[in-house]
Amino acid sequence: MDRDEIEKGLKRLGELANEDGVTIDLAVYGGSAIALRWEFRRATRDVDIIMSGDAAYVHQVARKIAEEQGWPADWINDAVKGFASRQGQHELYKEYLHENGGIRVFIPTASYLLAMKCMAMRIDEPDGKTDVDDIKSLIAEVGIRGKDELYDLVESYYPKDQISPKVYYGIEQIVNEISHEKNGNPISKKPPSLSR
Repeated sequence: MDRDEIEKGLKRLGELANEDGVTIDLAVYGGSAIALRWEFRRATRDVDIIMSGDAAYVHQVARKIAEEQGWPADWINDAVKGFASRQGQHELYKEYLHENGGIRVFIPTASYLLAMKCMAMRIDEPDGKTDVDDIKSLIAEVGIRGKDELYDLVESYYPKDQISPKVYYGIEQIVNEISHEKNGNPISKKPPSLSR
């Protein structure tokens, strides 16, 4: 789904919620948030959301929209909630409100989305998609200057005991790759210190 399709789906969700007299707050994450807000990724497989309110209603309406548009039934889903942080920060993206109801759409800040992407650290998905390019782009957006800054950012959203060694290792490798791409420096193969 590209930005226009995501917007179309959200707008229709707002229209249907209005018809039913329902107001929903939802936050959009992952590639969908990037496509809507920063545009360094143009498309995504689905729209990752976390919502407040009647989740069953949202899924029911989303299925109706899927049928209307010929989209997969799970074009909108809440699988991302496993990566949510209690410290998460969001900004209002857009309101699709009418006289009887609708939706308010929020997007995580670049810092929070970067932390979430690091926690997910998908590098071997069956479809070949990975989080690495998104992480690199968000590092540039946030202005992270090194692995320690990125460690600190992730740790500001998630307790250290929830951050796996894979995340620390992935962060070091990604920061090394960025350094190599910018400066031609060799990429370190030394494992990161896991004593943080």
